Amino acid sequence: MAVYRFHLINKGRVVTTLARDCAEDIDALDMARRFASNFAVEVWQGSKVVVRLKLNDVLLTVKDGLESTRQKQS
Repeated sequence: MAVYRFHLINKGRVVTTLARDCAEDIDALDMARRFASNFAVEVWQGSKVVVRLKLNDVLLTVKDGLESTRQKQS
C-alpha cells in the first residue's frame, strides 16, 4: 500500500487534502471519482501526479491549466 494525497478543489482553491492508503494508482482513481461528484480532485502519490479530475468526473487537460493561468494573469 502507498499513501496518496487527494486535494479537493472548489473554485480553483484547495479546500482540503486527504491522505489515503491505496494498493495502486487505479484504486486511487476509483476513490478520486467518488470525490469528484462534489469537487475537482487532484491526486498525488509522492511527487507524482496520478490524476486530475474536474467536478463531476471529467479529466482535466493541459488546456484547462493553460486557460486558468491566462485568466489569472488578465
